[in-house]
Amino acid sequence: MTTTIFKTQPKLFIISLSLLGFIFFTMLFILTISAFNDTINIGFIVFPLIFLGFSLGSLYYFLNIKILKLTANNLEINYLFLPISQQYDFKDIISISQESKRFSSNALSSSLKETYIYTDIITTIKLSGGKTIKLNSVGALDFKVFYRIFKQLKRGEITIDAPKKSFKKYLIDNFDGVFWVLISLFITIGLSLSVLNK
Repeated sequence: MTTTIFKTQPKLFIISLSLLGFIFFTMLFILTISAFNDTINIGFIVFPLIFLGFSLGSLYYFLNIKILKLTANNLEINYLFLPISQQYDFKDIISISQESKRFSSNALSSSLKETYIYTDIITTIKLSGGKTIKLNSVGALDFKVFYRIFKQLKRGEITIDAPKKSFKKYLIDNFDGVFWVLISLFITIGLSLSVLNK
């Protein structure tokens, strides 16, 4: 068995919103099904199907969350919740980079000044043969540690300083978007309680 030297953790925003989205739209699906009586109309068909589609889409997104893992000889891309992984030798990796894009809107503010919403961080892995892999589940601080260790392993360094995981550092790395996660959590809990107590 190959020893793992370092592995990334999924972003809290990505993992929370996809899971909460699945629960929220499943509850809306159940609510719309239970709200209709014996008469079948177009609303009975359309709205439950829309909510079911969003629910399955959120579940698909949740199951497709990936993490990066470094071993002595290769980089692994693993699905967080599925037993599927892809391995790439260091010699086949041309470059690894990360870029961020800020999302903002003035729809949430009465002034013309844009309101900050969230920063989307994309990790790009370029492989020999022209293949490119993009992930949005790796945080900025996590990536810095990952990239440093990756460069050390690719150079063939024997001594690797892999820091211990810290919940405090994880929260700092995932502070971006926590506000939206909390709002989604409260709405989902409220909807779930109303559906289950109906």
